[in-house]
Amino acid sequence: MSTAEARSDEWESVQSEVEALSSVVPELADLPLLTHESAPEVLSRVVETAEQLRRRVLRDRIVRASLHELMGALLRGRDSDTTLLMLADYLCGVLSVGEVLIVRGGKSAHQAYYASENGRAENLGRIDWSGHQVPEDAGELEARRGPGDSGAASTHPSRYRWVLPLEHAGVSDRRNPLLGYLCMSGIDEEDADWSPQEIARRVADMIETLSHREEMDRAAHFRRQLLEAMQDGVLALDATGNVLEANAGAVRVLGGRTADLRGTSIAAYQDHASPLVEHLSGILDRQQVPGPKEISVSIEDRRVPFNVAVSMLGDEDAQFRGIVVNLTDLSPIREMEEEIDRLDRLAALGRFAAGIAHEIRNPLAGIGAGVEYLAKAFEPAAPEQRDIRYVLGEVQRLNSIVADLLDYTQPRPLDRSPLLVTDLVEKVRTGLLPLAREQEVRLSVGGPNRAQIWGDGGRIEQVLLNLVRNAIEACPSGGEVSLVWEETPVFRFIVEDEGPGLSEEQMRRAFEPFFTTKGNGTGLGLYLSHSIVEQHGGRLILGNKSQGGARIAVEIPQTEEERTHENALVHLDR
Repeated sequence: MSTAEARSDEWESVQSEVEALSSVVPELADLPLLTHESAPEVLSRVVETAEQLRRRVLRDRIVRASLHELMGALLRGRDSDTTLLMLADYLCGVLSVGEVLIVRGGKSAHQAYYASENGRAENLGRIDWSGHQVPEDAGELEARRGPGDSGAASTHPSRYRWVLPLEHAGVSDRRNPLLGYLCMSGIDEEDADWSPQEIARRVADMIETLSHREEMDRAAHFRRQLLEAMQDGVLALDATGNVLEANAGAVRVLGGRTADLRGTSIAAYQDHASPLVEHLSGILDRQQVPGPKEISVSIEDRRVPFNVAVSMLGDEDAQFRGIVVNLTDLSPIREMEEEIDRLDRLAALGRFAAGIAHEIRNPLAGIGAGVEYLAKAFEPAAPEQRDIRYVLGEVQRLNSIVADLLDYTQPRPLDRSPLLVTDLVEKVRTGLLPLAREQEVRLSVGGPNRAQIWGDGGRIEQVLLNLVRNAIEACPSGGEVSLVWEETPVFRFIVEDEGPGLSEEQMRRAFEPFFTTKGNGTGLGLYLSHSIVEQHGGRLILGNKSQGGARIAVEIPQTEEERTHENALVHLDR
């Protein structure tokens, strides 16, 4: 073959390659026929196009890599709204898209995130696409433009060139496979060197990851709320004794400073809860779970009994991985048992006291009548009359004790009526004024003049008489006892004195029957007063003044109907 023929074959081979390249590269479709004269131009066009394609491929790789990195960075955040706003803004900036709308949600209820190249990202809140025609599968990628212009609402699907459904990855049997939509417009399609479908898949992956993370966060939050709502302490330990989980109840027992003890060793709480720690450490060493055990732990300077129930924490192969501990405070049960025991003893004592009172009352009445008869045998000025008066006084005191015993064992029902407080208090003041003068104590009363209260007048008077008498007897010579009242939704009487005040033991045992610090007291006065106030639905509160002396408050609640009735009565009296 001649040299000329060989060169001709080479030109034909090169021309075939150029034509094949032109068929797959649109930018080379208009290349001139390859000749000696056109060869420099064809070569220059091919090299320039190759460089442009190389740059496009490189930029597409950079865009994809940066989008992947951005998604990873955003997913490490905690706020899904901020994440999707930043993503919409990023797509506008990097992909040079005029407008981006990321719609998250199902068929009707959606959350929309909007960004444009001329403005900043914006959370548009909830929108409703139930009345719009939008694609239902990834095959229908272009939404038809509806009537309208560029001023249409930014959430209307017809505004966008591309409306791409965002679907769950690899899931076809979900009731609602749609995660939402990615809408884009303002794209120069001839210059675009990225795939809308690829971007949509990446956005779908991101939203699905966000959804999974939110579900996990909600589940973790619910578990934490459930644990914290439990009154019992719950503690989970791994096989080495490290705390896996602990609620507030467990923190209270272990004496931790925060509600989160996870990662700490149970041995760190040896000083505060040594019996419990030793018990749990022994279980972990033996890897055998015993039955429930009662263990007392020191909490706030008092011993608190707990029922400790332990369960094994194992894996699918039933291998020992740790324990779950349930700590039940037995204090309420112990207090209830003590209260039941106390009530049983009081009931037995009441039956006994009632029998004694009935047995004493009849001969006591006979003794009183006999002494009064004997008094007639002596002159009024005879010295024997002093002894007779002493005997009669003791008889009356015994009769008062018997009456208190009967009130204690057989409380009478209340006879409620509207009472003018000033009249009630005046009876108390008049009855105790001689005692106050004898003790050289000032007695003062005060409160709203027209105040009224709904209750049993005789029983409330009995309470006030007892409290004021106790205050006078406790007050030193020259001191003052005050009885005041306040008109609030809970009507309140307050008795104060300038005595030594009440000790902790007195306040603790004051309402026990037969407890007294007086040499001649029965120990039933405060008990009966407390019972009467409780019958009225109120409270008798013992305390001390900051400057010294006792302060006792009687609170008697008044219903709205009772207050309205009382106000009407006061108005009529005026």
